[in-house]
Amino acid sequence: MPAQPRRCRAGRTRRRCIFGLRIRIKFEVGFEPGGALAYAVRDEEGRPLPAKVGLYRDGNLVQTIYCVSGSGEAPVVPGSYEVSVTRGFEYVPHEGTVEVLPGRTARVEATLVHAVDTSGFMSADMHLHAGPSGDNKITIAERIVTAAAEGLEVAVSTDHEAIISWKPGIEETGLSAWVATVLGEEVTATVPEHTNMFPAAERFDLDAA
Repeated sequence: MPAQPRRCRAGRTRRRCIFGLRIRIKFEVGFEPGGALAYAVRDEEGRPLPAKVGLYRDGNLVQTIYCVSGSGEAPVVPGSYEVSVTRGFEYVPHEGTVEVLPGRTARVEATLVHAVDTSGFMSADMHLHAGPSGDNKITIAERIVTAAAEGLEVAVSTDHEAIISWKPGIEETGLSAWVATVLGEEVTATVPEHTNMFPAAERFDLDAA
């Protein structure tokens, strides 16, 4: 049945308005089962490594998996992917391809070679944010995981106007063998812009009000 023209009042003038009909259409949408990717990352001596697994299509990153303990499994949309397994700048990346089938678990195994000798040095980032900072939604534990996956050995917490230790995040993730933390803060100011300061100490005996 075609829509019927009716008259409606708009202001002081009459205009012809067309009201369409509601049509109900019943249809079914089927979804194929998802897939999964099991991964294992080790160094040349076979020791598990925290690392980052990147899945790409046509050179575009479509999924990042953070490997906390050296092995695990993550849900992945079925399809063909280029795979890049990395751990910061000190290790040679592992490159390859993987086919994830519906309802099946594909597997990636990578051995990362430590190519840069950093004996006597430590990798540190002195400007990092996590959940306590107003401009960040990642939890402290998740930030520790990303730091370990990038080969970062010292993470300085510089949350905006928040002096909160990240040590509980290290304990929660079990990554104390890979990452240490220094407590700091980023002080937000107009002049001379933002300033990072560390080390700091948590104080619970002060009333900011």
